Amino acid sequence: MAAAKVLKSISSRRVQLMALSLLAALCLVAASVLITAVFDKLGKYGSATQDGVYWTMSQLEVDQLKLMVGLERMKTDNTPDLDALRQRFDVFYSRVKTLENGALYRSILDGNNAEAELGVISGILDQMVEIIDSDDAALLAARGQMATMVTDLTDPIRAIALLGIKAGAARADKERNALTSQIVTLTVLALLMVSALFLALLLVWRLYKDSRKRAEESRNTTNRLTTILNTSQDGILVLGPSGDVRDTNGVANSMFALPCDGSPSVRICKFLFRSDPDGTLTPLDGATLMTACAHGAKRLDDIVVQSLDGRKFPAEISADVALHGDISVCICFVRDLSDRRAAEAEILSARDRALSGERAKARFLGMISHEMRTPLHGILGALELMQDTGLTSEQDRYARVMKSSGQMLLTQISDALDMSQAEAGKMVLRPGQFDLDLMLRDLFENQQPMADARNNRLRLLSPEGGIGRVEGDRDRVYQVLLNLVSNAIKFTENGEITIEAARTRASPDGNAIVEFQISDTGIGISAEHMPTIFEDFVRVSSADSDQPEGTGLGLGIARHLVTLMGGVIGAESVPTEGSLFWVRIPLPAEGAAAPAPRPKTPPADIAPLNVLVVEDNANNRLVIEVMLKNDGHSVTLARDGVEGVALANATRFDLILMDINMPRMDGIAATRTIRDGNGASAATRIVALTAHFSSDKALELRAAGMDDVETKPLRRATLRDLLAGISPAAPAPNPLVCVDTSLLAELGGTLPAASIQGLLDRFQTEGEQIVADLDHLRSLPPEKLADRLHGFAGSAATTGAVALHALLVEAENALRRGDGQTAERLLGELPSLWTDTMAKLSAHHRAA
Repeated sequence: MAAAKVLKSISSRRVQLMALSLLAALCLVAASVLITAVFDKLGKYGSATQDGVYWTMSQLEVDQLKLMVGLERMKTDNTPDLDALRQRFDVFYSRVKTLENGALYRSILDGNNAEAELGVISGILDQMVEIIDSDDAALLAARGQMATMVTDLTDPIRAIALLGIKAGAARADKERNALTSQIVTLTVLALLMVSALFLALLLVWRLYKDSRKRAEESRNTTNRLTTILNTSQDGILVLGPSGDVRDTNGVANSMFALPCDGSPSVRICKFLFRSDPDGTLTPLDGATLMTACAHGAKRLDDIVVQSLDGRKFPAEISADVALHGDISVCICFVRDLSDRRAAEAEILSARDRALSGERAKARFLGMISHEMRTPLHGILGALELMQDTGLTSEQDRYARVMKSSGQMLLTQISDALDMSQAEAGKMVLRPGQFDLDLMLRDLFENQQPMADARNNRLRLLSPEGGIGRVEGDRDRVYQVLLNLVSNAIKFTENGEITIEAARTRASPDGNAIVEFQISDTGIGISAEHMPTIFEDFVRVSSADSDQPEGTGLGLGIARHLVTLMGGVIGAESVPTEGSLFWVRIPLPAEGAAAPAPRPKTPPADIAPLNVLVVEDNANNRLVIEVMLKNDGHSVTLARDGVEGVALANATRFDLILMDINMPRMDGIAATRTIRDGNGASAATRIVALTAHFSSDKALELRAAGMDDVETKPLRRATLRDLLAGISPAAPAPNPLVCVDTSLLAELGGTLPAASIQGLLDRFQTEGEQIVADLDHLRSLPPEKLADRLHGFAGSAATTGAVALHALLVEAENALRRGDGQTAERLLGELPSLWTDTMAKLSAHHRAA
């Protein structure tokens, strides 16, 4: 990262210009130094001392020749000038001694083998000195000898002269080379300096162009920003530290009606206010804005503008602090929220209208469901009763047609209601434990008559040993399979329909999957229709078949339900050969092994019960009354909630069937009144009868105190199932009796031993859990605790634990009427009574 920054800085043009300028300066300094050195050399050449040295060395030979010439003249001249000869000798001798003893000459002659020549010359000169210094006669007599001695100096002197010339030439070459090198270096430096100056000039030109370009871009940006600010829909204010307006755009001037005639600056506290929670307006000043923006941009959406011309409207401000020179200013963008608030109000109004429409739709569906199901209840119930009156075969056939048509109409009503719930996202599941094999047999028996009517063979295939009890929503699984089977029968004639169920491998998330396959040999589905068969309101028919009956909602609802249960649904088909619909749904097996399914309890096995029917529709009252009386039960009728509450408070009933929509007092209010009172039937099981079932409605009904919910029309089989689990009212149990052994003996004669043991085991597990969690249960809301005790009381009654059942019922009633002290006392007695009850049950079981 550091290297990248260095490279980036080096690539900067400013850095490059500085480097070139520095290089040019260095070149200039170096050139100046070299020029000074050259001129110094030239000055030295003008006054060179070594040129005299070389001249002296070369002049030595001249002096020798002059001396020789003087000696030769002495031979011919009768009167020779001996003083002149001695003078020439002295000059020659002094020059030799100068060469021999002078430091400058020695520096030149050393290292050039001149010592020998100088030695020879010095030796000869020393001999000649004795002759020169003698008298004139001796000098004249020795003139031949001296000539010979001078001649002997020729070779050494010449050698020394040549050495001087050679040294001078070498010195000249050296100085010339040095001067040349300096001139070349000076030239290179000059070129570098010129190049650096040229490149610097080029960079200066490029910087000039860049600065021009940036200046142009800056002007364009400034113009663009000015245009943006002037065309902005927001008012823009530049404020000083005290809140004085220093600059604005056109929108701000018109928004706040600011003066444009050069008047003194206006402070924002004159036209900007903050709205307090109580609706009062507080002026907004510059100090407040500066403080709010101390840590960054700030948005205020509780602003009210009161422009200087009196206009008032809501606004929001986005503000931040910036530096203008050495002064902090606040930049504010003010937006008029009038249109937004109006739009939000319109959206809220539209939402309220939509919600009102949804509520109206829900109320309409509930009403129309009730109004349509109520007569259907009477029709289908009356048809069931009619079939028990010994009809002729023709009458029975007509009754079956009427019953089938009524059931078809009921199915279409249910499909429409389910679709409305699916669209609203309110379709929910009611999971529980159920016997899947028994449910499949019910489906098979229910659809067998329809299959026979079209001359079809209906088959049910299950794995050996069955699938057993599973956990899931029985009603929704049944609804999906019923849609598929009824469709298969509808599109098949003189063929075969097969219902098959089997467990498959677990899904990736570990859920146990059950796969259902419904196959038929009907008309099939074409390839072009396959992608749309699970869409809502789609009905598929072939060219050679009748238009199918129904709304086209069955498969769409099946898809919604299967998806809601976490499963998948699909289909395969070959035209004219048949179709295969498959459904895979997570249905985990129940923890314990389930007992083998038993046939439904016939009416004779249901003990006579005392039932209160609260229903405002006379036809429905008649149908339910006849159904109950035909099975041997006592029936009391009430036309509305008021009558139902009065009867329930006066008489202890075994079961109350409560309609929901009734005049004077509806079923919810009636149930609450019964539960909250101390009447004879305050703890009696109450079952709601409603034509419009939904999850929200079911929660509301259970919260009101109802134990179960059934949809209209109420079928005789469903009614018998409700009655089968209820025992008739008995005298109040003797508190001294802990366990009713007669009930246990009756159970032993009805159920196999394994079933009784399973019942007791489940009762023991439930009781031990409640006793162990008693402290936690006390912290629950009274309604939830009452519900928990209510369920345990039912288990206690089933197993004959009458004392425990009585305590639980009394505690439940105390909780529901708000008597916490009584409930706490009874819960304190629960652990010891539970121990006694289990001891009695264990002893009775061992004895049996």
